[in-house]
Amino acid sequence: MLGFSLLVRLGMAGGAASVSAPANTVPPVISGNAYVGSTLTASAGTWAHGVDSYAYQWQADGADVGSNQNTYAPVSGDVGKVVTCTVTATNAGGPASAASAATAAVIATPGNTVSPAISGNAYVGSTLTASAGTWSGGGSPTYAYQWKSNGSNVGVNQNTYVPVSGDLGHTITCTVTATNAAGSGTPVASAATAAVIATPSNTVLPAISGTATQGQTLSCSAGTWSGGGSISYAYQWKADGTNISAATASTYLLTASEVGKVITCAVTATNAAGSASATSAATATVTPVVANPSYWNAGGRGDRTSSITVTTTATLGAGTINNLIDGGFGGNSTDACWFDAGQSSRQIKFDFGAGVQKVIDAFRWVQDTSGTHGTWVFEGSNDDSSYTTIGSSFTLGSASVAYLFFSATNSTAYRYYKLRQTSGTTSSGPWLQELEFRIADPAIGEVRDALVSGDRTSLITTTTTATMSLSARIDNLIDGDFSANAAGSAAFSSESLREIKFDLASGKILTGFLWLQDAPNTHGTWVFEGSNDDSAYTGLGSSFTLGGAIIQQQTWSNSTAYRYYKLRQTSGTTSSSPWLLEIEFRVA
Repeated sequence: MLGFSLLVRLGMAGGAASVSAPANTVPPVISGNAYVGSTLTASAGTWAHGVDSYAYQWQADGADVGSNQNTYAPVSGDVGKVVTCTVTATNAGGPASAASAATAAVIATPGNTVSPAISGNAYVGSTLTASAGTWSGGGSPTYAYQWKSNGSNVGVNQNTYVPVSGDLGHTITCTVTATNAAGSGTPVASAATAAVIATPSNTVLPAISGTATQGQTLSCSAGTWSGGGSISYAYQWKADGTNISAATASTYLLTASEVGKVITCAVTATNAAGSASATSAATATVTPVVANPSYWNAGGRGDRTSSITVTTTATLGAGTINNLIDGGFGGNSTDACWFDAGQSSRQIKFDFGAGVQKVIDAFRWVQDTSGTHGTWVFEGSNDDSSYTTIGSSFTLGSASVAYLFFSATNSTAYRYYKLRQTSGTTSSGPWLQELEFRIADPAIGEVRDALVSGDRTSLITTTTTATMSLSARIDNLIDGDFSANAAGSAAFSSESLREIKFDLASGKILTGFLWLQDAPNTHGTWVFEGSNDDSAYTGLGSSFTLGGAIIQQQTWSNSTAYRYYKLRQTSGTTSSSPWLLEIEFRVA
């Protein structure tokens, strides 16, 4: 007993009993969600030996954050980091610390950093795919997709969408909403696609315009197509359903190969989405060309020495036989030629060249004085061996006038034409000035307006301020009759400042005329004018001397259709000597 008591006393005599520092028995625990802006709360844990106070140190990935509180709200800088809290418990025995387990990595409500994007072609029936874009916030976000067509919701919650016909012309967007455990971010829309298009679809068929006649040009409209986008068109012409080789333009010139067939045009429309075709209705059956010979057609008059080869078996006293087609009416060896006298069984041949065939049904032979060269015939051939006679035989030249106007019925195109002497002999008296053909090329279907030549007295009203002599009539100028008499021709008296007016009844574009008289007298200076009100007239071309040749040509540039045309004398006097045989117009 004595020993025990002593020990107690000694202990008491040494001072107060010692206290152990806190000892953690259950670690601190963090509760709450590791989300930016959400509060985390740390429990102190369980401690032995008593605790007088607790201190808290929050850490993000080991770096101190927060303050000495048992709560902490993660900030954006903590995203992706784990949070722990170290609790220091203190009593009289001193401090001791224990750390919580780490939270999951801190996340935040998703925030978009790269917008969603749509890939694929904005075509009806083609799949568009939307990327989610790039989002901050961490975690494992899920994505919701809302497709829109011109701002209206379409489709379902998928990252793909296939445009339908109702989307044509609309732009497509996709709005993506990202969601993680922290919440849903602000929805973000992609950029819009181009306007939706579809493979072209025909709504109005292509149509052919023009006349289904050989030598005429047909035109094909593309028709009307839906589908949108930039549409290009390709054309394929067909004859009786068979493709015409190389006929792939929007126009087609009909050839002899299409005669007797119907023509269609297939149009293929193409845009970025694809191609589709539609075919026009068929034309009427293509008819052969009807050749309309005219002195105005190519090869009829003027200098034709580059397109026609002329040869003769006759001996010439001067000039060359080519001078017959050089367009010159001079009585000299430059513009004309003459026969040696007394020749018989001679011929003059005209070759239009390989592959060229012309229909000729009339010609005009002009020489500077009267004189005959025997009886001749006019013939045509395509092999230069077998010739067909065109019309009746005739006397070449004239005993009374300086010209011969020959016409016949002919609708056959020949390469070669021949003047062939059948009896009599040539005369060396006149210069042979010019030979002009009434001609047509059936390959191109030349069309002659009814006002050009022939009897036009029912189509044109002709008046004049000039006095007609010899009981002639002014409308004989347009009667198609070349007789040098009062029944077929007009005749001036000797006068000045006269005019001849032609009322065509409707607007026509005239670009020239031929004036024919039986002798080369002149009638002063004239102008040619056009009007649509018979009051204000517009001059066409330059002034000229009327007459001076058996055949006189005047041409000018004109693109205006006039109803009224006028020959107006500005100086000089008319001559009463020649018969005024005819005026022929060039109609555009």
